Order: sequence, then structure tokens, then C-alpha cells
Amino acid sequence: MTPRVVGTRQENEPISALEMRKFMSEMRTFARESKERDKIAAKERAELKADIKEVKTVITGTQSQISDLQNKLPV
Repeated sequence: MTPRVVGTRQENEPISALEMRKFMSEMRTFARESKERDKIAAKERAELKADIKEVKTVITGTQSQISDLQNKLPV
């Protein structure tokens, strides 16, 4: 069975300290960016929930107005 190749490095090939530091730096950057994306997504979800609540309120108010107008119609 041949070793799995990832990029140009074979699985059992040693990694230099410089390459490891670069990799760790990239992982920290990825984690930081991921955290920022999660914050933005949470904010957008909260805004959407508020919009949905507002739309539901408007719909309820409109339904109430329709009922009031229907009650005023002569039978």
C-alpha cells in the first residue's frame, strides 16, 4: 500500500518547524475568520427573526381590520 499524498508531501514525510508555524498561522486565521462569519450570520438571523415578527404583526393587524370591516357590512 502506498502512502497517501497530500499536496506534494507524503504522509510519513517530516514537516519543518517553519512549515508547521505557517500551517498553525493559517489555522488561526481560518478560525478567526470563521468566528467573524459566525457573528455576522447570527446578526443576520436575528434581523430576519425581527423582520418576520414585524410581518406577522402587520398580517395580524390587517386581518383584524378586515374582520372589523366585515362586521360593519350590512347583512
